[in-house]
Amino acid sequence: MAEQENKGKVLRQKMIGFMYLIFIVLTIIYIPSDFIDSISSINTSLEKTAQKIDKMNGYSLSLIESALENDTSINVDEEMNKLKNLKLL
Repeated sequence: MAEQENKGKVLRQKMIGFMYLIFIVLTIIYIPSDFIDSISSINTSLEKTAQKIDKMNGYSLSLIESALENDTSINVDEEMNKLKNLKLL
């Protein structure tokens, strides 16, 4: 008798787990398209920002390398204006 009760509890737990799984799937299906579109636009914005930062870092690295090679002083204001003209800052 106890074995049959134990099987019933296991079956009940499996059914509850299955119902939760169905609930989660139905919740995911009904996500509004506006929400998905907003995530997509955020991703695009982050990718563009990452590209700009990569450009800025590359430019800064090239300035440092040229300064080390030439051992000359760099006009910081002029270089900042160049960065601003690239619309990176």
